[in-house]
Amino acid sequence: MYRRNDKNRSKPPSSSMLDTLEPRRMLTGTPLAINFNDEALWSSNFAVAAAEAKHIGVQAVRLWIGLDSYDQRPNAWDAVPTFGTNDDGSPGPAQVGRPARTMARAFELARMGFRILLVINNNSGAAPTSDDQVRGLVRHLMNSTETPDSTTTLANIVDQWEIGNEVDSSSYWQPSAAGKTVGLKSYVDNFLIPASEELHSGDDPSTWEKVVSAGVSYSPADLKTILDELAAKNALSAIDYAGFHPYGVYNPSTPNTNQIRDNTLLAKQYASAVGKPLVATEWNIRGFGNVGANDATWAKAADEIFRTVIAPNFDTAYYFALINNWSARGGVTSARPGGVLKHDTTLAVTPTSSIADLQSYYEASLVSADPFYSMFSSWQTGQVSGRVVATAGLPSSALPTATVFIDANNNGTFDDGELATTTDATGAYTLKYSISDLPAGDYTLRVATSGDYESTGDGITVSLANLTSAKDINFAVRPTADALSAIAVINGALRNESDNSALVGGTVWLDLNNDGVQDASEPAAITGVGGAFSFVLDTRITGTADATLRAV
Repeated sequence: MYRRNDKNRSKPPSSSMLDTLEPRRMLTGTPLAINFNDEALWSSNFAVAAAEAKHIGVQAVRLWIGLDSYDQRPNAWDAVPTFGTNDDGSPGPAQVGRPARTMARAFELARMGFRILLVINNNSGAAPTSDDQVRGLVRHLMNSTETPDSTTTLANIVDQWEIGNEVDSSSYWQPSAAGKTVGLKSYVDNFLIPASEELHSGDDPSTWEKVVSAGVSYSPADLKTILDELAAKNALSAIDYAGFHPYGVYNPSTPNTNQIRDNTLLAKQYASAVGKPLVATEWNIRGFGNVGANDATWAKAADEIFRTVIAPNFDTAYYFALINNWSARGGVTSARPGGVLKHDTTLAVTPTSSIADLQSYYEASLVSADPFYSMFSSWQTGQVSGRVVATAGLPSSALPTATVFIDANNNGTFDDGELATTTDATGAYTLKYSISDLPAGDYTLRVATSGDYESTGDGITVSLANLTSAKDINFAVRPTADALSAIAVINGALRNESDNSALVGGTVWLDLNNDGVQDASEPAAITGVGGAFSFVLDTRITGTADATLRAV
């Protein structure tokens, strides 16, 4: 899963070292992709962040290398500033795009089976001074390795290279006195083309890297300016994907106002005219404010936009951030609208908070950030449900708590690591699974019992394709022979000795110790219609000594 084409690259590790993520999707054929914002890469967060991304079915991650100049030559083994210290030693959160950390994590995430999109961006938005400056930087990154002795390069494991970011914003590209259009053209001429030509070096196109142009934030017209400049320079081969950043306003209660849909369709028209698919390097919904009461609306809007706009029109679309952070990303301690995970703290921070508060906030443990976590999970999980029912022979109150499991190795027994769930008090169960749990295929579902019950038959075959929700997959269990041999049933009726009339509501009990007193531990029954009563006794509990049946 290291590459999507047949380049002459080093081979990935053996399959046993990879947790390969299956491309099957419930709602679309495109992979679920997400931005690993910088804090997701920190040592205190990385393991949880990566595991949760895999659990919800994320296949592609977007990473960010932020550079202070085009002359930088970072390596994955470079020292990373501690929290609260910038590269130059000055106080600061050291938060955005630390190159060494990002490069090191790219190798780790690729080994986990994720596709990698790597952004190369100048933090100040400055333009390079020459094509050679750009080419030298790109070539260094392509040839960079995880350790000084490693032979696997970033070019071996990066699937797409994004050149720049949001070039319609002066924060990421030098504005031009002649206006935005001139600035966007200079981005194409001075950064995108020389970088792409270096990534496309060699005579064999099958060995070329895939290039994503910097996205634009809102305006399809800005995207068209980039595409038109590439066409004018006869350099459309310098870009394999046209980037687009489809933030916008959408409210499910007013579907006629849909900025994301309208802009996306126009951008799709412009990209299709030159034969380029779209990549959304960051996508999300805006417009409801940082208010907890709007959580459900955020979730519904994001879900609808993904299904009806993002998935049908983009080759890959990276959701805004895996981890929510400060209010600039839509919430302080919840995920409005930023991330799938959040920090488990009530501490409120902003970009200008003290270093101590920022560190405390970001190093707090990660938890699910509803409602977005549930939204992502619903895209990526299926379920099998039913009941485990006990047949006659033991009291109904002894209905077992059974284990229902996927018999992955089909050996007929429940083994450690096999996907499983347990029944509730009524015998009902629901077994949920994600695309990383179970590839599409046929599986044997079995029930494991203990104590007095055993399964009455073989497992049940379930076909789990397209994240199936299979209902009414029911099992019957029966008492074991040992349990049945220990069961005794006493039936009778309680009547008035003088006139033989039925006594309803009387108490009949088995006096196990023959002391004439009803003890709490002794079996008892209340008589019903016709004075009828019935005991179901387990002689393993009551014993087999003589006892006296009494009534009051």
